[in-house]
Amino acid sequence: MKDKIIKNLYIILIVIIGLVLTILPIIFSIKILLYKEEINSDLMQAEVLSSCISIIGFAVTVWAGLNIYNYLEKKDFEKYVEEKYNKTDLEINGLIKKNIDIVNKVNLFWKGQFLQELLKTNNDTMSAYLFDKFNKLENDNDYKYEDLVIIEQLFYQVYQIHYNSNSNIDRDVLVKKAKKGIENIRNYLKNYDKENDFLYGYLNFREAEFDYYIGWHIQNSNQVRIYLNKAINIYFDIANIFGIDILKVNNIDADTTFTGNNRDLSAYYANTIGSAYNEIRCKEYNDRAIYYCSCAVKWVETDFENEVYKRNYGIALERSGNFEEAKIQYLKAVNSNKINSKNMHTLLSIIHKIISKKLNIEVYVDPEKDREVKLCTDKYMNDYVRELKLEDIQIIKDNLQELKEYCQISKKIFPDNKDNYAYMIIYYINCLILDFDNKEKTKLLEILDIAKSELSVLELIAPYCTDKNGKKQNGLTQVLANDIKSIENEINKK
Repeated sequence: MKDKIIKNLYIILIVIIGLVLTILPIIFSIKILLYKEEINSDLMQAEVLSSCISIIGFAVTVWAGLNIYNYLEKKDFEKYVEEKYNKTDLEINGLIKKNIDIVNKVNLFWKGQFLQELLKTNNDTMSAYLFDKFNKLENDNDYKYEDLVIIEQLFYQVYQIHYNSNSNIDRDVLVKKAKKGIENIRNYLKNYDKENDFLYGYLNFREAEFDYYIGWHIQNSNQVRIYLNKAINIYFDIANIFGIDILKVNNIDADTTFTGNNRDLSAYYANTIGSAYNEIRCKEYNDRAIYYCSCAVKWVETDFENEVYKRNYGIALERSGNFEEAKIQYLKAVNSNKINSKNMHTLLSIIHKIISKKLNIEVYVDPEKDREVKLCTDKYMNDYVRELKLEDIQIIKDNLQELKEYCQISKKIFPDNKDNYAYMIIYYINCLILDFDNKEKTKLLEILDIAKSELSVLELIAPYCTDKNGKKQNGLTQVLANDIKSIENEINKK
């Protein structure tokens, strides 16, 4: 506004100067005309010439002034255009920055959602490690966290089914969701070319986890080995991304000395690999399972997942036939800070197997769990029991006492767990077998009545299995009921 006023004053000044230069000669010329008789002709000619020059001067002045004005207007216009373009550039840059800020805020929102998903499995050592690393991660604006959220949600659903369900329907759901998770991971990796960075490691680790859970639950035995071997190979391939130094060994005699940096994370990794070898259930991999599970137990520094490692080490030892060493690990797991029904089950199961092995009694396999849970034979009252050595009888009695004690503990902690009542029935059946010759009939029948009362509770918790025609099948409850009936018949013959 100020510049415009100055330019207008400049125009007025030019016009005034031009008018003055023009009017003065005209006035002077009029004066000459009025007094022309008194003025000589030479002076008149000079005055006329002066007037002409003045008019020309006025024109030149106006012309020059207008050119100067136009020049100033041009400069102002150029300045205006420059300012306008600079302003437009600033606006564009501002919009770009604003959009980038919006994108970053949106990505930050999805990152927050992703971290929340990781927290859902924060009791898992690896998930806790991943949360810490992602939470501190910078320069991750190109990560598609909204896609990672979906992957982690699928993982949590699979994780929950694995640890909280045993039904075949849920197993099918788990396999379906795990395969979807693998599909999402591969789609993400198609457009991701930064191999061996942290995100690459995370995605591959989650794929290995999905493979692991599929291998655990899929019904096809050939597929079990394929998925679990695939998971194991991925675990080894990406271990260095997480700073884990772990050897690929084929035998139990390999060195178990820890050589890495993070003991707890390395222990978790060793346990995961050992557990995968466990689930392949093949003699050729059993030594490897024992090696890696023993590494996990030896390397771990905290009790975060220590009881799981001990249980898995016990499973590896048990599948090699070393029941006594397996029992030691199961006892350590049960007596740890975090007792759970799985730890208790494995302990009760191994005590039962030790007793059954000494009594030369076969063990029943529950088809739903594919676990050995109970004795089942008609060879109760044979001469084998009578020929047992005293030390074997003492081992059996000691284990029977432990079976009873831990069943009673388990009842208090897990009152609705059918294993508690199943193993109490097994306890009483084995007492009857062991003392059949040493106790009177009435005493034997008293023990049998206690076993029947345990069976009545089991029938409520785990009803009899039936086929489509309603006929009872040999599920856990039915097998135990048959055993009680068989022993009752033998007692009544006494």
